[in-house]
Amino acid sequence: MTPEMVIVPAPKYRAPWRIICDRIARRHQTTYERAIAKGKRRNATLNARVEMARALYAEGMSSTMVGRRINRDHTTVLWYLGHLTNPRRRKIP
Repeated sequence: MTPEMVIVPAPKYRAPWRIICDRIARRHQTTYERAIAKGKRRNATLNARVEMARALYAEGMSSTMVGRRINRDHTTVLWYLGHLTNPRRRKIP
C-alpha cells in the first residue's frame, strides 16, 4: 500500500423501513431492538410497535412483511391496524 492511498470505510447502509422504525422508537424513548423484543410490555414499547406497524403498512408493505420487521405475526399486525375486532366486545342487540 502506498502512502497516497487512503482506505475510506463504506457508509453504513440502513434500509428505509429501518430508518422509519428507528425514528419512531426514538420518539417513544426506546430503541428498535427493545420495541420488537418478545414480551407484552404495556408501555412505550407497545405504542412504538403499533406506530411502526401503521407507518410501514402505510408505506405499502403487506401485513406479513410488517410482521417480519417488528417480530410479530401478521395477525397481530392486523390487530394493531384495527382490521380485526374482538368478537367478545361486540354488543348483542
